[in-house]
Amino acid sequence: MAILVLLNRDQDVPRRLFRDRSNPLDYLSDDAVISDYRLDRRTIYYGGYMSVIGEAHGVSKMTVSRTIKTFTGLITLHLDKYITFPMDIPEQLKVKRDFYNIRGFPSVLGAVDGTLIPIETPSIDEYHYVCRKGFHALNIQGVCDAKLKFLNIVAKWPGTTHDLFIWTNCGLSAAFEDKEITGGWLLGDSGYGLRPWLLTSKLNPRTPADRKYNVCHKSTRCVIERAFGL
Repeated sequence: MAILVLLNRDQDVPRRLFRDRSNPLDYLSDDAVISDYRLDRRTIYYGGYMSVIGEAHGVSKMTVSRTIKTFTGLITLHLDKYITFPMDIPEQLKVKRDFYNIRGFPSVLGAVDGTLIPIETPSIDEYHYVCRKGFHALNIQGVCDAKLKFLNIVAKWPGTTHDLFIWTNCGLSAAFEDKEITGGWLLGDSGYGLRPWLLTSKLNPRTPADRKYNVCHKSTRCVIERAFGL
């Protein structure tokens, strides 16, 4: 009681703020999380989600992890059936029509981009996998249609690999280069470089037509970012 009276009398006494040290992710910055734990915040929380899922279904986190590994392994056996780039004219016409309905951009066969997927620390050539954001990752290239369906995926390059390098060394790029695929083009960001079959935005738009092109390009190309996010 005496302590309470003393505190009430002296309202100007500064109070110390105590953080909940049980969850350091609540107060550490993104850079500090990576520096201290060598993982980004999203990867750490992903591991936490496996614990939550396991508790909800009465199994251990290890069981959830094994189940995810088995399930994804089964999916990869059927990739060639479901992840295919449209090669015949009827399929291509449908893809073009869906893209055109977004913002009126004609003859688009797909949107291409890369995304960084966190991985466990590799034991070989570890430094090659530390991406520009500071965590270990693979740089995954994807091409999708207007409905967010992936048409092509390249998932083998370390996080330090540039998007353009991945693109110029993939089979789909060679198919366009060798004219195995004609009659349309892909949309990519400026990092890919302009090609007859890969259109990028104009870096210095000067005319109303340039600006309209960029708006249509961005609105159409962003489907690949949405696909990765989803």
